[in-house]
Amino acid sequence: MREKEIIKLRLDEAKDVIETKIPNGLFYCIEKLEDKNIYIAIDNNNGHLWIEEFPDLRRCKHWLMNEIGSRYFIYRLKEDRWK
Repeated sequence: MREKEIIKLRLDEAKDVIETKIPNGLFYCIEKLEDKNIYIAIDNNNGHLWIEEFPDLRRCKHWLMNEIGSRYFIYRLKEDRWK
């Protein structure tokens, strides 16, 4: 079985994917906030957009590979955060 590819995006590219839901795939970006980095996972693999924030890259990638929790219990970020 082929491993899913996770693509790193710049923050502006991530915003475009979130707004347009194009292209399909698994993505992440890094947002620098004051004294820490936030890793933002974007799962648009099947056209249903899911977004989650993580404190480190390892957890971010595990979530994108469906190794953490269930998508049914993950909440989307507020849209105004990306404007």
